[in-house]
Amino acid sequence: MTDSGEKKVTELADSSARSRIQEDLETNLLVEAGAGSGKTTALIERMVALVSEGKALVNEIAAVTFTRKAANELREGFQKRLERLTRDEGSDSDEIVRERLVSALDDIDQVFIGTIHAFCARLLREHPLEVGLDPTFEQIPADERVRFESDFWDRYLERLVREDDPILSELSNANLN
Repeated sequence: MTDSGEKKVTELADSSARSRIQEDLETNLLVEAGAGSGKTTALIERMVALVSEGKALVNEIAAVTFTRKAANELREGFQKRLERLTRDEGSDSDEIVRERLVSALDDIDQVFIGTIHAFCARLLREHPLEVGLDPTFEQIPADERVRFESDFWDRYLERLVREDDPILSELSNANLN
């Protein structure tokens, strides 16, 4: 409150960025901010706006996060927001918007919300031949990755020895242990 009893409104330093997240629906955006800054809420509102304004169907949305926890929170928040909006029959939103929101909720399993690793794995599963992968490839479980990398390195060094690669002489002369 000010001396005259008026409430003082403080504008957030990033308010223009927050507005852009909500309003610039024609542009793909990267949202990067610290924990607890409101990223999840802003992304949920953006996704709802994309759907309600007819800019995207849920199967055309990709929300990529860094952690599974964040992805789960985003998915749950998006679904709850859609449920709340479709339940609010007394709202003054028009019928077209309501139909879009109901359709999005019906198709919620088609939205991609996940980690960068899950996003890349999905692309590889959808287009294996384009990147030279066997269509039946399987992702290496995290616990096997270290063993795989070690085995790969050992085979690489064995090949260098077999082929008497000059790089081995250079490494030997460098006295690396």
